[in-house]
Order: sequence, then structure tokens, then C-alpha cells
Amino acid sequence: MSKTMRTSNNKSTYPSLSATVTGTALGCASYLGISTAKTVTNKIPTALIRKLNRNNNLETLRLNLSKALNISGLKQHNVKINDYTSKAPRDINVYKENIRLKLKASLKDKNIFQKLKIYQQYCKELVIAIFMTKVVNGEQACFDVKKNSVHLNIQKRGLAGFHELGHAINYNKSKIWRIIRKSKKNKKYTIPILALTAILKSKKADNETPKNFVDSTTAFIRNNVGKLAFLFMMPTLCEEAKASLNGNKLAKLTCSKELYKKVLKSNFFAGSTYLQCALATSIGLWALVKVKDSITEASIRNHN
Repeated sequence: MSKTMRTSNNKSTYPSLSATVTGTALGCASYLGISTAKTVTNKIPTALIRKLNRNNNLETLRLNLSKALNISGLKQHNVKINDYTSKAPRDINVYKENIRLKLKASLKDKNIFQKLKIYQQYCKELVIAIFMTKVVNGEQACFDVKKNSVHLNIQKRGLAGFHELGHAINYNKSKIWRIIRKSKKNKKYTIPILALTAILKSKKADNETPKNFVDSTTAFIRNNVGKLAFLFMMPTLCEEAKASLNGNKLAKLTCSKELYKKVLKSNFFAGSTYLQCALATSIGLWALVKVKDSITEASIRNHN
């Protein structure tokens, strides 16, 4: 038996290098294609949310959100609503330049480890600046755990305020939902690990047994990568759904019937974007493996 290629009945069980590279590249392309399609389809509910937020009475929305904050008991937990309606639209390029100049000045006379730490802080500040620019401009709304505050532009994104108060309820009034919310961060690490495993791990031959625990585990991840990806995104889906349910209840108690229906629709469309993301990620990783396998298996058949 060769050291570089296992055989069974004089037949190769490994694909050629070119087939492996081609299969991996096309598999990754499939994943990126599905992710791109998700980005495009997400524009539909986003546009519908913008439409629902038009022509709503600003003072009525502010009053309703204030009432919701009171009856939810969140004031006792020092939760606040920060409205950026009166703020001038932000130009993100100005913030990028300010952070760049700050970074340039900070890197002088520093060793490599200090520079890496400063650069990491620069990236974090840039991400926050970009997101807060979207909040001020009415493109996003959020509940800030560190400041225990809801940030939004009520004039352009006021309906989302009830959903964000729903997040505040989850975080401040339930230990279970607080844990689930914190676990949402895990997908930042688990999804890339799953994707990397799917890319690097090759399919085993039918009669090939795992060598050890690591080999067995990575083979299981590779064979079930789509299901596992969806599983790891379930905390996000569940916590977002719970926040919407909380928000819907608050809206029902504080809003007119017409405005309440708009809140329901807004939360439904927003929830659909999270579901699309989870489905696109899981289907994309599943497609990555399937496309890679189809090419590598064809290479084995042709070789034999």
C-alpha cells in the first residue's frame, strides 16, 4: 500500500489533486453564490420595512414607545430609549478618516504586539462607527446591552422600537433568555469552524473507518455541516422571535389598531431576514460539500 494513497482491491480511494482543488473552489463558489442570493432577497423585506415606517406620526410613536417602556417595567432596570431623529445624517467616510488618523498616530514607536492590539481596537471602533451610522441614519435599530439602551431613529425606524424593547425584556427580566442572547455570539466562531472543516475534510470511502476521535468528529461535522450550521443559529432565531413576541404584546397595549398591525408586519419582515440568513448559511454549506463531492468522486471513478 502506498504511503500517499490508500487502495481497496487495487482501486484508488483518493481523488486527484486537481479534482480536489477544483471541487473545493466550485464548492466555495456555490456557498458564496447562495450567500449573495440571500443578500439580494433580504432587500425585499428591508424595503417593505422602510415603507411601513413612512408617514407615521412621530410624536404618536414617541408617546407609544414611552408608554411601552413604562408598562414593561424596564424603567426599573434603567433601560432608556435614545432617539436620533434630530441628529444630522452621518457620513461614515468622516468617521473612517478620523479613526485612520487616530490609528496612524497610535502606531508610532510601538512594538509588533502593541501594534496588533491597537489595530484590533481600530477594527472594533470602525465596526461600531459603521453600525451607529446606520442607526442614526434610520437604517438599523438596536438594543445596546452595555448601555442597557435602545438606539433608533424613531422617524425612520420607529416601528422597530417595540422589537428592541422586546430584546431589553429578554435581557433584563429573564436569566434564561439572557443566556440564550449571549450564546448568539457563538455563531461568529462556530460557523467559520464548520465551513473550514467542510472545506478541508475529504469524504471517506465506504469501507474506510475513522482513525481516531478527531477524525471521527471532523467526519461527522463534514457530513452534517448544513444541519449543524442551522442548529448553531437557532439561539439567534429563538431570541429574535421572542423579542418580536414581546414587542407585539407591548404594541397591542399601547398602539392604535392601525399602528399595531404595522408593528406586526415590521417584526414579521425583520424576522424573515434572520430566517433567510440561517437557511442560506446551512444550504450554502450543504451545497459546498455536495459540489466538492460530485467532482472528487467523478475523479476517482475516472481514475479507476
